[in-house]
Amino acid sequence: GGAGYIGSHACFTLLQKGYDVFVIDSLINGNYEALNRVEEAHLKKSNLGNKLTFIEVDLNNLDSLQKQFNEFKDRGIFFDAVIHFAGLKSANESLEKTIDYWNCNVGGTINLLNSIDLTRCKAFIFSSSATVYGLNCKSPISEDSILAPVNPYGETKLTIENILKSIFKSNNYPL
Repeated sequence: GGAGYIGSHACFTLLQKGYDVFVIDSLINGNYEALNRVEEAHLKKSNLGNKLTFIEVDLNNLDSLQKQFNEFKDRGIFFDAVIHFAGLKSANESLEKTIDYWNCNVGGTINLLNSIDLTRCKAFIFSSSATVYGLNCKSPISEDSILAPVNPYGETKLTIENILKSIFKSNNYPL
């Protein structure tokens, strides 16, 4: 999900900090042109020699995703972190395309988690959403606010948070 709005800004910041950045994105919600702009802006501001690599893969295509991570492993590419911005993102649309949201957001995340183990990833960062708190929160929202999503989009984000908590608590995962 690095070709979306938040993802592309994260890519720029990581490049400016000297990291090589690999973006996996299906371009369903992203824009390849955003990555071109990120790369151009990085090159204008830095001579670090690090680079951005784009790979078009849909997280819901487990075979393609695992093939890509196996290629990384075979080339000796291992990641310090995976930052997960991918997913469908419209609260209103999620009411009309509920199954698509569950398949894409939750299914895609599970596929990603199953695939990153191949690269000895040391950290996983997930971009959730304030929608997990629902409508009954004071502003600003604190992380100890009640979790009460009111649409499928928020429910998928909360489900992913719960999956990640479960993995962490199980102490059975390399993250």
